[in-house]
Amino acid sequence: MAEQFINHIADIVAHHLRAQYTVEEYAKIQAEIQKIVRLSKKPLKDQRQTYSYKELDRLLSGINEKQKIRKVRGVYYTPEDVVRFILKNSALLLYKKAYGIGVLDEREKQEFACKKTVFDPTCGTGEFLVAALKLKFECAKKTDEEMSREEIRSIVKTVFGNDINEESVVILKLRIFLFLLEKFGIDKLAGISGYLNRQFWTYDYLCEYEKIKKKFDLIIGNPPYVEDKKAKTAAKKRYGNIYANVLIHSGLQLKRNGVMGYIIPLSYSATPRMKELRRDLLETMGVQWLFHFSDRPDCLFTSVHQKLTVLIAKKSKKARKEIYTSNYQYWYKAQREQLFENLKLFRNDWVEERFIPKLGNETEECIYRKIAGCGTSFAKLVKKDEQYPVYVNLRAAFWMKAFLSPHTGGDYRMYGFSGRAWQMYAMCLLNSSLFWWFWVCVSDCWHITAKEFEMFKVPPIFDEKTVEKLAESLETRLEETKVHIGSKQTEYEYKHKSCLEEIDRIDAYIGNLFGLTEKEQGYISQFARKYRVSKGAEDETD
Repeated sequence: MAEQFINHIADIVAHHLRAQYTVEEYAKIQAEIQKIVRLSKKPLKDQRQTYSYKELDRLLSGINEKQKIRKVRGVYYTPEDVVRFILKNSALLLYKKAYGIGVLDEREKQEFACKKTVFDPTCGTGEFLVAALKLKFECAKKTDEEMSREEIRSIVKTVFGNDINEESVVILKLRIFLFLLEKFGIDKLAGISGYLNRQFWTYDYLCEYEKIKKKFDLIIGNPPYVEDKKAKTAAKKRYGNIYANVLIHSGLQLKRNGVMGYIIPLSYSATPRMKELRRDLLETMGVQWLFHFSDRPDCLFTSVHQKLTVLIAKKSKKARKEIYTSNYQYWYKAQREQLFENLKLFRNDWVEERFIPKLGNETEECIYRKIAGCGTSFAKLVKKDEQYPVYVNLRAAFWMKAFLSPHTGGDYRMYGFSGRAWQMYAMCLLNSSLFWWFWVCVSDCWHITAKEFEMFKVPPIFDEKTVEKLAESLETRLEETKVHIGSKQTEYEYKHKSCLEEIDRIDAYIGNLFGLTEKEQGYISQFARKYRVSKGAEDETD
């Protein structure tokens, strides 16, 4: 343990407490803190800055994130609104409540508070566990004044944590102690440090999880996102990223009908590489709620851009699996408060081995079904003939970027087609809002891969003159609106959002080919439209 770092934390905490409590109370408090930090008592250094309880808790929650070792381990602070969303919905699923409409009754609240065990296996400084403890006390029937020492202990004894970083575990225990101290005062907390020291471990959860000889009702958290090749792990099975092992081990440590709630990379739902993880986890976690979040224009995390999935899953070995998904969420920072209130889930029966499509409502399912029902895979249209090429940027965000004229660079690839008519048709298909929406549904929302071309089924019959006119009109407009930037990566930046009239005409024609209704065409045209055409921060209040 970095004794100097822990001493620094202890000094900050002690300075705060000494200013808040009497000499007698402070002595009792220090006795508990010394047992938590397990360091020899040393004179306090002079701390010039003072904090309120909330300021001190906020400081402690993020103080370890600045260490380089935390970034190497792929660990980042989870915002409070994300934690609360995961906790509340995990509790709903634990009691078999429907998402969005279910609530716990008084008996269930009391049971959740006093009996249901909560565990975070990679807890860091404890954002999830502190929030879980707060939620448990909210669910308890008694007021703070009515709560006895024994009742406080009975709730505290239901919260467990583990982290390989010992300093983080010490900070977590201090945060819990300070929360309890602020809420109940020191007289009701005598001996509480003993419970805290017994309920938190410092094992490597990837290879030592079996040393934790308990099973839990609820397992929650934000596991590390680190590629296996960069992780010094001795995990028995490798999935590509160590967050996968945390999920699998958590499933094994849940009680029957227990629930896990995690925030994880979007790759869980979106990439073929994680098909083995999805298969293995579904064997034990037969009910899964999947919420999907973009990283632009705003991101759930504040310290890093990361496309994310919130996974809430129930341990169930029923033969018929139940998977519910949201569509892919975009939002501005100013819309953050409404983000979680507006989320919807949809029963998704379109699960593929290579991905789980991000479908969020019946309209999307109908559109997805119509695409799947077309006879020809787009991938089969691609030929080796270079006489009729389309140049495609294989990295995308809000627009597909496909061109008839040559485009070079590391992200561009040329695809050949068997004739001019098919070339023009491909140009229209790839730049359509329908293909962009489909790509959002099935991809990692960053790369265009063979999977997207294979899964995108297209009508084989089209009007050659119409697609030629539409494709050439868009190509011309793209050239007219391009902006010279002269960077090492590219000479010009092409503005698809400045070609809305041309793309709208393509969308109308392509929508009719696929048999989309007027409502479905409108849905595709308007899906995330304000984020696709935004000029930046000035639109955030729209």
